[in-house]
Amino acid sequence: MPKQQSFSKLERIKSKLLIDSLFDRKSEENTSFLVFPIKTIFSIAEDPPILDKWPQVMVSVSSKKFKKAVDRNLIKRRMREAYRLNKIEVDKHTKVAFIYVAPNVEEYSKIEKAMIRSLSRLKSFNKTS
Repeated sequence: MPKQQSFSKLERIKSKLLIDSLFDRKSEENTSFLVFPIKTIFSIAEDPPILDKWPQVMVSVSSKKFKKAVDRNLIKRRMREAYRLNKIEVDKHTKVAFIYVAPNVEEYSKIEKAMIRSLSRLKSFNKTS
């Protein structure tokens, strides 16, 4: 099956409840790792609420580090594009948050390499759980 290169609304996390559950530090389901400049926080559920093979994803950039919305939007656009082109299929329902942690705006190539490494680590976590 050819890789789908879209990033539909079903793949985006928009619900405040889902976001809060993903960032809940007390939850044992949530796991995180860092592949500079992207920190990845994810949660894998055994019972998928959506019949979809792609994880639900959100992208975040700190407004504290990047005061200008232009810079934040540029970084988010680069991260979403890197995800869209390199996304992975998963067996279980996965919620993922990609958080940009670098202090400055990085080139797209560096963001894409970090995204590829993050997705490969995410895939290995998905197989082991």
